[in-house]
Amino acid sequence: MLQQSAPEEAYRKLDEIASRLTKSLTKITKRVEEARVAQDDDTVKKALAEYEETLEKYVTFKCWYLCLPNTACPHPLMSRR
Repeated sequence: MLQQSAPEEAYRKLDEIASRLTKSLTKITKRVEEARVAQDDDTVKKALAEYEETLEKYVTFKCWYLCLPNTACPHPLMSRR
């Protein structure tokens, strides 16, 4: 993606990806809270699993974005992999 477009366009695209993931996390959080209020344990479990998966994508993306020039990522969340 970075090689196929101008640097400004590439960073705009990266920001869009980060924004989409952030919006997804917000929506899932709302679903978790609504399910907790409704005491719907199955929906809570499913939404939490989806949240964890999306959060992992977000952390991976952000770490990749921040550590792109580095060969080893110094961030603690990524060192557990």
